[in-house]
Amino acid sequence: MKNYLASLLKYFYKLEGKIAFYPTFYSVVGLAISFLTYRVENLGFSQYLYKNLPQLIINSTDTALNILTTFIAGLISIMVFSFSMVMVLLNQASSNFSPRVLPGLISNKRHQKILGIYNATLLYCIFTLVQIEPNQEKYQLPGFSVLLAIGFMTICLGAFIYFIHSISQEIQVNNIVL
Repeated sequence: MKNYLASLLKYFYKLEGKIAFYPTFYSVVGLAISFLTYRVENLGFSQYLYKNLPQLIINSTDTALNILTTFIAGLISIMVFSFSMVMVLLNQASSNFSPRVLPGLISNKRHQKILGIYNATLLYCIFTLVQIEPNQEKYQLPGFSVLLAIGFMTICLGAFIYFIHSISQEIQVNNIVL
């Protein structure tokens, strides 16, 4: 039993060191949140919010669709830019220095988590978009889910600003060599 747990823990640490671990984990969390909010929407939470806090809820189907599609397009653009910056950083480090510095740059958990936040928000917005039917009445819209999507997108913008700052610091020669 001890050997099994030790090997399982060793496998987990090995898996955690992979570049795709955090983006995948965060994506699964984003999917879980989208399914959870779908369940909450079916319980009538948006209708409750619409009655008590109408200024927080989007009450137009077209507006909700436009917001979510804009978020999806913006997130794809941010993700392409972020992945490109990581590739430029890795290319610069391997060509100007030694390929031995690559494992340190690849295993940067901050960048992995930021890319995971992007993935989670993108999946959340896509699954929320699928919930919207164009002929729904305003109280049946997934208003709470759209409100959460706005909050998640705000977090993504903050993460993007942090990512740009972090990448600009890591591209500097002093930080690559150390």
